[in-house]
Parts: sequence; C-alpha cells; structure tokens
Amino acid sequence: MAILDGYAAGLQESTDLLAHYSGYAGLRINAKKTKSMVFSKQLSQRPYTEAGTLNIAAEGALVEQVSHFTYLGSVMSADGTLDRELNARIGKAHGTFTLLYKIWYNRSIQTSTNICIQKAAVPTVLLYGGEVWTTTQSQDRRVEAFHQRCLRRILRIQ
Repeated sequence: MAILDGYAAGLQESTDLLAHYSGYAGLRINAKKTKSMVFSKQLSQRPYTEAGTLNIAAEGALVEQVSHFTYLGSVMSADGTLDRELNARIGKAHGTFTLLYKIWYNRSIQTSTNICIQKAAVPTVLLYGGEVWTTTQSQDRRVEAFHQRCLRRILRIQ
C-alpha cells in the first residue's frame, strides 16, 4: 500500500488513521516492513538533509527511510531517475531472453520466427511500465543496445 502526501504532518496523520481503522479489522502495521521515502531531485544520496528526513511512526515505532524500493514490480527512486528501474527491467528482460535460449539455437526454427518470438516476449518485459517513463538519451541508448545485443545473438553475429 502506498500513502502519498505533500507534507510530513499529513503523512503522519494518514498513517495514524490507517493504523486506527485497520485495527477494527484486526490488522496491524508492521513498522519493520514499512518504509518511507521522500521524492525530490535534490535528495538523491544519503545522508539525508534535515529537509529530506521523515520521522514517521507507525504504531509507535519509527519507520525506516529509504532511497529506493520496489512497489508493484517497479523500482521507485527518491531522486526520480529511471536508472535503477532500467537496470531491473534490462535484467528481467535478459532473464526472459535466456529462458528462450534453446529456441534461439534450434536450427529447425527459422530466423524470422525467432525474431517474431523475441519481439513478442522480450520487449514486453523490458518496457513494462515504460509508457510513463521520461528517458534521457543515454537511457534510450541502453535500451537500444540491449535490443541489438539480443538480435545479434539470435542471428549468431559475434
């Protein structure tokens, strides 16, 4: 679950209300599993400045502040960049490509069929959630380099 607020006081109030009302259903917030993060372009590295520090408590215990975490399969970074998300997406797409290794090197499957399989399987994993990305030229080049590397493997070009 994600709780968003523009101010630390509002976030603390929302957390308290969540703890209060979830208690009616017999649910509790586990402070050890709960994380907080401030999104800001200036607050990309630890140690956090006073302005970038949140002291949010969940049921009396302080919540750990992190600079990145995975939420619904996407890596969120405090500095708002896509670098960690792109690394994760390329890694997952590489894993998908590797799982299809036997298909790429099967001589009885035509190269055009291999390319169609690659276009259907690998880019969908690579670009999951990409419709909302704002990429830089270097990030675009990384995606394109991965795509070209996959095609070279399929075509057996060294």
